[in-house]
Amino acid sequence: MQPELISTKRCPFVQRSVITLDYKNIEHKMTFIDLDGPPAWFNEISPLGKVPVLRVDNDAAIFESAVINEFLDDITPGQLHPTNPLQRAINKSWIEFGGNRCSLTFRLMVAPDKQSYDAIVADLNASLGQV
Repeated sequence: MQPELISTKRCPFVQRSVITLDYKNIEHKMTFIDLDGPPAWFNEISPLGKVPVLRVDNDAAIFESAVINEFLDDITPGQLHPTNPLQRAINKSWIEFGGNRCSLTFRLMVAPDKQSYDAIVADLNASLGQV
């Protein structure tokens, strides 16, 4: 069965998995849902009620974009991570860092006011300065 990536159109985290799917030339189906009124089947496969979720067959689904990406890397030729354990751990540290920045970008989209928005931009700029 072709893997199915399930998300919303506004989810910043799904972009990481789409990039991995495209980079590794994995044919897949993309399904967008509305988290304000998700279909019943989604609640059965997403234990946290969050996206993205990768459905790999009728009985299995994987959630969390970093985990989805590791799975996709494991099942296809050519590894994205280095084989050296220290370098691989450093890569995963930066992946975690990037995931936290994705959270900030999502918070920008839902900021309730300009003051909140400006505070998030300041946090984002400060953290990106670390790179």
